[in-house]
Amino acid sequence: DRLKRQLEIQELRATEQFEFTLGIVEALILALEARDPYTRGHSERVTEYSVEIGMEMGLSKREIEILRHSARLHDLGKIGTEDTHLYKVGSLNQDEMAMVAQHPEIGCNILKSIRLMDEYIPGIRYHHERYDGSGYPEGLKGDAIPLTARIISAADAFDAITSSRPYRMGKERKYAMEELERQRGTQFDPVVVDSFKRFFEKSEK
Repeated sequence: DRLKRQLEIQELRATEQFEFTLGIVEALILALEARDPYTRGHSERVTEYSVEIGMEMGLSKREIEILRHSARLHDLGKIGTEDTHLYKVGSLNQDEMAMVAQHPEIGCNILKSIRLMDEYIPGIRYHHERYDGSGYPEGLKGDAIPLTARIISAADAFDAITSSRPYRMGKERKYAMEELERQRGTQFDPVVVDSFKRFFEKSEK
């Protein structure tokens, strides 16, 4: 009984430490989104879509939790990106695009120093990879891209399409879903797109 109690205390402390650490990191996300009304709530919506996709795919409870936190933190690295690049009205030039493309690496570098965050690094680092291998940072292709990243990629794109920006209005949800289907097998994992479509169709009824 004594050993059992000690293990329970250790587990409780570990949980409290994790929640405390996660709270600090999420505060950084809120600080990032507070700088721009057009991206406010983006990470929350991407998290919601990602979890729904994961559930449609039959992921385990543990896998869903990893996905949930990975999606919530996927844009953490943008806190280290120049505001002039992030919030520019109009198209970015090649150098500006290269700077913005560093945000997955910056996010990973922030989390690498926190051992409790190791499980979330793959989803953050690779969420801009493309299924056909033309993404970044490593040009991974197909199933070589971690599943969490493949799911976040689709959820991220859907929210980007449906969200308004200073230079354009957000598109309809139906249009966004059709765009994901057009990029099925090129930018996005076909299984992820199909799962997202099932959730989308149920949510639109």
